[in-house]
Amino acid sequence: MRILLISPYSDIASLGMRIIAASARDAGHRVSCAFLPNTPSEERRLSDTEHTYPEPVLEILGALARDADLVGVTLMTNYLARTRKISREIRNRSNTTIVWGGIHPTIRPSDGMEYADYCIIGEGEQAFLELLDCLEHARDCTGIPNLAGFRNGRLWLNPPRDLIQDLDGLPFPDYGPGDHYIWDRESGGLVPMSGRLLEKHLARGPISLIRNEVTYQTISTRGCPHRCAYCCNDVLQALYRGQKHLRRRSDENVLEELKSVRQSFPFIRAIGFSDDSFFAATEERIEAFAARYRSEIGLPFFCLGSPLTITSRKMEALLDAGMYGLQMGVQSGSPRIQKIYNRPISNEKVLQAVELLHRYRHRMVPPSYDFIIDSPWENPDDLNATLALIRRFPRPYRLQLFSLVIFPETTLYHLAVKEGWMQATESTAPVKEYHERKARYVNLVLSAYRYPVWKPLLDFLSHPRMVRWFDRPLFNRLYAVAYRAGRWLNRRLFKNR
Repeated sequence: MRILLISPYSDIASLGMRIIAASARDAGHRVSCAFLPNTPSEERRLSDTEHTYPEPVLEILGALARDADLVGVTLMTNYLARTRKISREIRNRSNTTIVWGGIHPTIRPSDGMEYADYCIIGEGEQAFLELLDCLEHARDCTGIPNLAGFRNGRLWLNPPRDLIQDLDGLPFPDYGPGDHYIWDRESGGLVPMSGRLLEKHLARGPISLIRNEVTYQTISTRGCPHRCAYCCNDVLQALYRGQKHLRRRSDENVLEELKSVRQSFPFIRAIGFSDDSFFAATEERIEAFAARYRSEIGLPFFCLGSPLTITSRKMEALLDAGMYGLQMGVQSGSPRIQKIYNRPISNEKVLQAVELLHRYRHRMVPPSYDFIIDSPWENPDDLNATLALIRRFPRPYRLQLFSLVIFPETTLYHLAVKEGWMQATESTAPVKEYHERKARYVNLVLSAYRYPVWKPLLDFLSHPRMVRWFDRPLFNRLYAVAYRAGRWLNRRLFKNR
């Protein structure tokens, strides 16, 4: 069969879709991939609902779809609106079968009604291949595990098969560039991928921008050891209840992929491990991997960790192997909010991890600490607890602030519905972007901690008395006016970039 797979993501890594593409190609199907990334400025200033595609891009996408027997689109919740636009345009321009995959159709397959014929639920490699086989031989598809579909305006949904435990059995991601296409503004539209364009757009990825080095992203695990109430892993662990959720590829398999990448794409200058928690392994296993990585790959790399999994032995081994930075989730300094988020990590544990990372500050870029803001559950005491925790962080560091997005079917979603913060609906409403922060004094002070502002001044501005005085409706309205003016100016300045 002829397959067209589409990624609307701004980061063209799109590992899940690339592995699906490789699986289908290995099974003998002809596979093309199309990438429709935002530019960095568009990512900052456009919401999902505001995003549009030029007619020339849609014409070429329609032509590719007409030449395909099946079109698959991968999506997360904050890409739902543009995925619906893409699917509607393909419907209008071709008669091909449309399949949605990714985390959003796993969580809420009903959102594919009127836009897709099928949705892949959970891990999709096996289900997708079985669907292709059924369609190719005109057989009934309704019995395939991990598959949902639509018939007479109603959704049918099959239970998932067991999680894939042997990750080494999966192919490496398909990076082409043959039979790949990308929306490149400078080239004038949706054009065939080349090595030059692949290098250009990989360089725009968020991990690449940390050191301005072209970075190849991969994962050595699937799953997460944690079950935060706001995260998709909360839903996935419920879907696959009782199964081993965190699974690992062998070191040999990971290193083989990276060797292949270095040979195929000599412009790759760094590696990004996108595992939910790269440090969630024993010290012995980390040390063994680090020793082989240092001798066999040797490229600098970036990864993610959590306060409960970072140790000095792991840090020593990974820094010796080439780790240049890491990202760590903190989310809140309030024990009450931590409990709501199902993150049973004390502030003392957080500070221990922060102090440990600070000890290695001369061997890596400043670590990134993630915090969630704009939570409806936070009260002034919670906000002051977060500010008090940040005041204890030794510099340098990077502070990443994410406005809380409540995704459907997570534990936090059900709590928000129960407590009246939002209404339960069968169709997902547009969600805000992570960077769309509320205009208020607390967020202004938190944002200031991201910059090299004189720390005694920031500590004074974040004092509970200052927060109590300035975080008021009157002042916040003034901040809101300034915030909207800033966004308007940003849109005007970057309109054509």
